[in-house]
Amino acid sequence: MNDENLLAPEDYISAKREEGKNLENDIKAYQSQKLILGQQRKSNANKLSILQNSINELLENIKNLKDKKVDGIDEQKVQNHHTALSAELNKIYL
Repeated sequence: MNDENLLAPEDYISAKREEGKNLENDIKAYQSQKLILGQQRKSNANKLSILQNSINELLENIKNLKDKKVDGIDEQKVQNHHTALSAELNKIYL
Protein backbone atom coordinates (compact mmCIF):
# COMPACT_ATOMS: atom_id res chain seq x y z
CA MET A 1 0.00 0.00 0.00
CA ASN A 2 1.17 3.45 -0.69
CA ASP A 3 0.95 6.40 1.69
CA GLU A 4 -1.82 8.14 -0.30
CA ASN A 5 -4.29 5.42 0.67
CA LEU A 6 -3.65 6.10 4.33
CA LEU A 7 -4.37 9.84 4.16
CA ALA A 8 -7.68 11.33 5.15
CA PRO A 9 -9.64 12.65 2.16
CA GLU A 10 -9.00 16.28 3.17
CA ASP A 11 -5.27 15.65 3.50
CA TYR A 12 -5.16 13.79 0.21
CA ILE A 13 -6.92 16.67 -1.59
CA SER A 14 -4.66 19.21 0.10
CA ALA A 15 -1.57 17.27 -0.95
CA LYS A 16 -2.81 17.01 -4.54
CA ARG A 17 -3.58 20.75 -4.64
CA GLU A 18 -0.07 21.49 -3.40
CA GLU A 19 1.35 19.13 -6.00
CA GLY A 20 -0.76 20.87 -8.66
CA LYS A 21 0.50 24.31 -7.56
CA ASN A 22 4.08 23.08 -7.69
CA LEU A 23 3.54 21.71 -11.19
CA GLU A 24 1.96 24.99 -12.32
CA ASN A 25 4.95 26.90 -10.93
CA ASP A 26 7.30 24.55 -12.73
CA ILE A 27 5.38 25.07 -15.98
CA LYS A 28 5.57 28.87 -15.58
CA ALA A 29 9.31 28.65 -14.90
CA TYR A 30 9.86 26.46 -17.97
CA GLN A 31 7.76 28.78 -20.12
CA SER A 32 9.84 31.74 -18.95
CA GLN A 33 13.04 29.87 -19.73
CA LYS A 34 11.68 28.95 -23.14
CA LEU A 35 10.84 32.60 -23.84
CA ILE A 36 14.28 33.78 -22.74
CA LEU A 37 16.02 31.09 -24.81
CA GLY A 38 13.94 32.08 -27.84
CA GLN A 39 14.97 35.71 -27.43
CA GLN A 40 18.61 34.72 -27.01
CA ARG A 41 18.44 32.51 -30.10
CA LYS A 42 17.00 35.37 -32.14
CA SER A 43 19.59 37.81 -30.82
CA ASN A 44 22.42 35.37 -31.49
CA ALA A 45 21.12 34.72 -35.01
CA ASN A 46 21.19 38.47 -35.67
CA LYS A 47 24.72 38.76 -34.26
CA LEU A 48 25.83 35.79 -36.35
CA SER A 49 24.40 37.37 -39.48
CA ILE A 50 26.20 40.65 -38.74
CA LEU A 51 29.48 38.81 -38.12
CA GLN A 52 29.11 36.78 -41.31
CA ASN A 53 28.53 39.98 -43.29
CA SER A 54 31.60 41.55 -41.68
CA ILE A 55 33.71 38.51 -42.54
CA ASN A 56 32.50 38.59 -46.13
CA GLU A 57 33.33 42.31 -46.39
CA LEU A 58 36.79 41.73 -44.91
CA LEU A 59 37.46 38.86 -47.30
CA GLU A 60 36.41 41.05 -50.22
CA ASN A 61 38.66 43.86 -48.99
CA ILE A 62 41.58 41.44 -48.63
CA LYS A 63 41.01 40.19 -52.18
CA ASN A 64 40.87 43.75 -53.52
CA LEU A 65 44.03 44.72 -51.66
CA LYS A 66 45.88 41.66 -52.95
CA ASP A 67 44.76 42.49 -56.49
CA LYS A 68 45.76 46.13 -56.04
CA LYS A 69 49.13 45.14 -54.59
CA VAL A 70 50.03 43.23 -57.76
CA ASP A 71 48.29 45.43 -60.37
CA GLY A 72 50.43 48.06 -62.04
CA ILE A 73 53.75 46.66 -60.81
CA ASP A 74 56.35 46.28 -63.52
CA GLU A 75 58.14 43.21 -62.22
CA GLN A 76 61.04 43.56 -64.65
CA LYS A 77 61.57 47.18 -63.56
CA VAL A 78 61.52 46.14 -59.90
CA GLN A 79 64.00 43.34 -60.60
CA ASN A 80 66.33 45.72 -62.48
CA HIS A 81 66.11 48.24 -59.63
CA HIS A 82 66.89 45.50 -57.12
CA THR A 83 69.89 44.38 -59.15
CA ALA A 84 71.17 47.95 -59.41
CA LEU A 85 70.79 48.52 -55.66
CA SER A 86 72.53 45.24 -54.91
CA ALA A 87 75.40 46.26 -57.18
CA GLU A 88 75.73 49.61 -55.41
CA LEU A 89 75.78 47.87 -52.01
CA ASN A 90 78.45 45.50 -53.23
CA LYS A 91 80.58 48.50 -54.32
CA ILE A 92 80.19 50.10 -50.90
CA TYR A 93 80.91 47.02 -48.81
CA LEU A 94 83.49 45.31 -51.03
